[in-house]
Amino acid sequence: VCLPNHLHVESTVQALNGGRHVLVEKPMAPTEGEARKMAAAAEAAGKILVTAQSRRHSSAIRYVQDNAAKFGRLRSIEASFCMYWAGPQAPWWRDRTPEQGLVLSQLGSHTLDFVQMMMGHQPTRVHAEAVRWRDCWAADDEAMILLRYPENRLASVHISYDQQPFHERYHLFYDGCVVEVRDVNTVLINDEVVHRPPQGEDATQLVTNELFRNQFAEFAAAVQGKPNRSALHPQGVALTRVIDAALRSALNGHTIELSWPVQTAA
Repeated sequence: VCLPNHLHVESTVQALNGGRHVLVEKPMAPTEGEARKMAAAAEAAGKILVTAQSRRHSSAIRYVQDNAAKFGRLRSIEASFCMYWAGPQAPWWRDRTPEQGLVLSQLGSHTLDFVQMMMGHQPTRVHAEAVRWRDCWAADDEAMILLRYPENRLASVHISYDQQPFHERYHLFYDGCVVEVRDVNTVLINDEVVHRPPQGEDATQLVTNELFRNQFAEFAAAVQGKPNRSALHPQGVALTRVIDAALRSALNGHTIELSWPVQTAA
């Protein structure tokens, strides 16, 4: 499902009710309530529902996941994903209201998915600040989010549509080292490169292709009931709830407290 955000729910539910497994573009849904409606349809139909969080499928991020146990206890994460768009990339971007959010919803879904995946639990507290630098759209184009996780762990997220040049960095602070994921293709441990993308003029395109090739392979594995790294619908619902909390916090200036029925792995 590769439609504007507000059309995800109806088309996903129709496809699930029609007996189809669904891979839906991020963000899963505009609100937590709508995400829960999609999840309920998947469970009722006995079908797989996955959110297309493509950036979690790079070999660099897999390297960090697969070696995390060697790094010690993860205490905190700094995530920054900033790019520049000269204007709306689709007409509906222009019309999104501050209540619906723009960068918080679009880029926030990427960065928060990474934070959730690495933390392995849901946040208990969320505070966000968002601003709009340019008048080519009505909603936020730059934001910062601070999250508190169980066991006194913290995460900060910086997202922007105003940054030139492109900047994507994830810093993970472990007891024994600092791990950096740079531009979703390179991993450094204590500033030493331990994983890098293919070299050559087509390296960027190769990495981009890798993200989507792996994403579809993991979706196929999920459909076949095999172990997979997909963002399955419980993760999608939880992520949508966190984005909702960030939007509410940015609008009213209050920190949002979150409680979860059971703190299971995100």
